[in-house]
Amino acid sequence: MNTKNFSGMSCFGLGIYFIILIVGGILMGGWVISILWNWFIVPLGLPAISLAHSIGLSLMVNVFKGYTESKTNEEEMGTLLI
Repeated sequence: MNTKNFSGMSCFGLGIYFIILIVGGILMGGWVISILWNWFIVPLGLPAISLAHSIGLSLMVNVFKGYTESKTNEEEMGTLLI
């Protein structure tokens, strides 16, 4: 069998890749929130927010929302049948 061993450099590259994905996801989420805020909230009379404010708002909501475990298929089916 030919198994590929990860060297230190490839693990480092993989770590950098995941960091780039996480930062990109945070930036994209903030951008979406700023666009939606400008579409729906600004016409109600509140001021527009910048990308930095929308990123902070997104991170704050995620902190307060918390982490919940996903249910298994059996638990979901039991809930649906009740």
